[in-house]
Amino acid sequence: MMYVWLVVLACGLILIWDYNKLVKLNQQVNEGWSGIDVQLKRRRDLIPELVKIAAFYAKHEKDTFAKVTALRGQAEKAQNIDELANTETEISTGLQKIFAVVEAYPELKSDSQFVKLQDNLSAVEKDLSFARRYYNAAVRNYNVAIYMFPEIIVARALKYRERAFFEISTGERETVDVHW
Repeated sequence: MMYVWLVVLACGLILIWDYNKLVKLNQQVNEGWSGIDVQLKRRRDLIPELVKIAAFYAKHEKDTFAKVTALRGQAEKAQNIDELANTETEISTGLQKIFAVVEAYPELKSDSQFVKLQDNLSAVEKDLSFARRYYNAAVRNYNVAIYMFPEIIVARALKYRERAFFEISTGERETVDVHW
């Protein structure tokens, strides 16, 4: 009878251990997403000023500026990671187009306020890259854990579901083609 209690106790301890592990991994994913969210917010906060300065110099590029501004609003209303990732990819492409337009305006490239915004945006993009890497590593660890034995038992019982990676689309990896 003592062996039965030891087995029950051991199984209980394993379940507690696995539950705590899944809670920890889930919280790391949430923390990673929070880091991405902060960087995306910082980037979106820079867009209006960047567009305003660039539009002052390049008045005929209104469509590009309007699209990036509209995408900023769309990103703030995104309902899930996939929707946000797609919108943020479009924002990145729009920002690349803005910076390509800037190349045609030497006075804009030398505007100290624009240069400062460009430097801030570059720093945010770097921080965003780090945040994405952390988040995706946390998601990988979490997703692997919920399918491993014996964690799968706890994960299924508590309805833990696979989490989505925050990936850039192939469009964001491509070079921007600017037509004059």
